[in-house]
Amino acid sequence: MTEILVGDKPLKSYIFAALMHEEPRIKARGKHIKKAIDAACILERSFGYTITEVKLASEAMELPEGEKYV
Repeated sequence: MTEILVGDKPLKSYIFAALMHEEPRIKARGKHIKKAIDAACILERSFGYTITEVKLASEAMELPEGEKYV
């Protein structure tokens, strides 16, 4: 499973990246969540992908000053 991290690039960049993999996992945080949902919906409607799971969670991130949850 390949993770695609959504950021500031155009929406079509993430769609093309997802099309290159059988089971892409689209991840985003903050203001980019809407773009990740849009990409998943386009993949489902136009390219026949199936959305199997939508998950909201926090993840621990290791930083030099300690652990941070994002």
